[in-house]
Amino acid sequence: MNRALTILLIIFATSINAKSFSKLDFCEKWDFQGYIYYGMTFSPEENEKNDYLQFYEDGTFDSIDEGENETGTWEWMPKRKSLHLYNSKSNKPLILEVVKLTETALIVLLKDKKESIKLKFSKVEPI
Repeated sequence: MNRALTILLIIFATSINAKSFSKLDFCEKWDFQGYIYYGMTFSPEENEKNDYLQFYEDGTFDSIDEGENETGTWEWMPKRKSLHLYNSKSNKPLILEVVKLTETALIVLLKDKKESIKLKFSKVEPI
């Protein structure tokens, strides 16, 4: 009996964590809060303090990255659990793997050839 209950609890817990996000779950303005290293969040650099990502339902985005305005299009790739951002400055998408998404927080993993880093964003509440 205990084994069956344990298996059911594991299945239930897995199904809760495996929530399938939709494109609409990202359609918010997300303020950049910092970098996550070893489970600790470190503040953004001075030139990143006003950085944000704003995703729109029509598949466009705008952002501030190190004080520079960027615009483009974006896609949610549910099978890969990643956001693909396309801007006019590059032919290749910026790929952000979604680590965590809640009503108030978005944590993504940004990888390049040499390293990877987690970025933490918080949802901007309407005034």
